Amino acid sequence: MPTEASLRDALFHFSEDPAIRVFEPRAVRVPAERAAGMAWLNGPLVWAIAAPFQALYLFPRDCPRIVILRKPKSSEADLARWFGSSNSVAVAYVEQDWMDRIAATPLYRYDLPPASF
Repeated sequence: MPTEASLRDALFHFSEDPAIRVFEPRAVRVPAERAAGMAWLNGPLVWAIAAPFQALYLFPRDCPRIVILRKPKSSEADLARWFGSSNSVAVAYVEQDWMDRIAATPLYRYDLPPASF
């Protein structure tokens, strides 16, 4: 079982592909205008996410979503409005038309080595 410290430093890549052996960087599909010195973010990359943000990537590619994270400073009014009676750490809102694809699409989490990534 991973420790809290090991998860804090963990990096993950999520994919619909179950057999990635080598991560090949690829350019973003739609480059964005970037601030000076940040143009590299449009270049070939392998995307990785830290453990606290995994909930943002538990969806098929291109699925539009809004994910709300419970935070220590969240007001009771906001928690009641967005989380209802749920004690969940995160709540995701997606378009109804995506529900079947979400349910049917397997996702794979790859652990990446933080020290060399």
